[in-house]
Amino acid sequence: PPAETWEFPVAAPGDLSGYVAVMTAGDDSVVVTVDVVTTEGTLRGAREIVVDSSAPALIPLDDLAAPPFGVRVRATAPIAATLVATIPETDVEGGEGGTGDEPEETTTTTADETTTTSVVVEEEFVRGLAGTIGVARPSSSWVLPVDSLPNASTTVWIMNASADPVVVDLGPIGESYIAVLNQIEVPGESIIGVPVEVGIGVFGYLIEAGGPVSVAWELVGPQGVAITAGVPTG
Repeated sequence: PPAETWEFPVAAPGDLSGYVAVMTAGDDSVVVTVDVVTTEGTLRGAREIVVDSSAPALIPLDDLAAPPFGVRVRATAPIAATLVATIPETDVEGGEGGTGDEPEETTTTTADETTTTSVVVEEEFVRGLAGTIGVARPSSSWVLPVDSLPNASTTVWIMNASADPVVVDLGPIGESYIAVLNQIEVPGESIIGVPVEVGIGVFGYLIEAGGPVSVAWELVGPQGVAITAGVPTG
């Protein structure tokens, strides 16, 4: 349901540019404020806009801080909010909408004939589009059903919006019990990223915290980027 506060523990996944899409739940205009949450602390009121009830708004984020960072979105009335990340315009050769793997024609001329072949040109930038819902109600217990792809890295992001540090236990779940428990402390008003292993026998992670936190996971690899919020269980 719509809420007055939304948290996104990762707002700049991979090499993509992040935006928050917001829509009001009522008939009146709403003031929306974006707080930037980094590994070093929180910048309150980094951006503020008025969202009219007649149309949604798209709030750009990549000019607010250097990655990695998350955002907390606050509104004067309930809103719906999602995070959308796209290819930076400066990385798209030939304009918006490029894929980076379109074939280029190469012409070869010999004494007897001329032939034209198509060659796939691989680009260096991450291609694609990613998006996720936000966290309206931080929780002390989370489940992350994660997945992976070849040569991709997976990171669990945890946001602690409170003023006090929170101790978090992070453990894998899968076909059998794995006696590995990663205990970390997340400082107040900050985020922390934890690289995790995903593969044979590991299908997700269970997170138990000493206070309410928000959780999401990020996958980055040659095929693209994926982000999603966790599932609160408590």
